[in-house]
Order: sequence, then C-alpha cells, then structure tokens
Amino acid sequence: MRIHLRAFSISLTTIFSLLILILTIWTRLSSSFGSDFMSAFQSIHPNPYGANHSDLTLGEQALGSMFDLFYAATDSLVFALGFGSLYNFLVNKLSKSDSE
Repeated sequence: MRIHLRAFSISLTTIFSLLILILTIWTRLSSSFGSDFMSAFQSIHPNPYGANHSDLTLGEQALGSMFDLFYAATDSLVFALGFGSLYNFLVNKLSKSDSE
C-alpha cells in the first residue's frame, strides 16, 4: 500500500507546524517553559528574534514566531516528502520482488 504524498505532506506539515507555533507562543509568554527546546530549535534555525530574548517588543515577538513557523513548515515538508518517497520506492521494490 502506497502513501499519497500530497496528503501525507500536508497533514504532517500542518500538525508539526501547529505544534511548533503553540510551543513558540507559550515559550514567549512564559519565562521558562520550553526554553531549552526553543534554544535547541533556534540553534539550528537562525532567528534574529529568538524566543529566549525577553527585551523584544510585541511586534518582534510575533515576527519571531512567524520565523519559527516558517522553519517548522519547511523542515516537516522536506521530511514528509523524503519519507513518503522512500517508503513508496521500497514498497514498489518489495512488491516486485515478491511477485517474481
């Protein structure tokens, strides 16, 4: 059974992006919740308005959240397309070798 790449990519990207957006907003509103995760996430994804900067204005906080959302959507889309394509390729190879 093959994975429908478009549906898999959209669903995984939506779920992961919403989770990162919620975590980003929660981290920016509180002082300590999720700060270690966001530090690790932002060490990979450069962001001038990082979640651990407490001296940012509200507009800069919103812009930083949008940067994090963009990075999360891009990462999850690339992962979903790669995983789905690899899965479909392996399923085709295994089903052809079983039929011979």
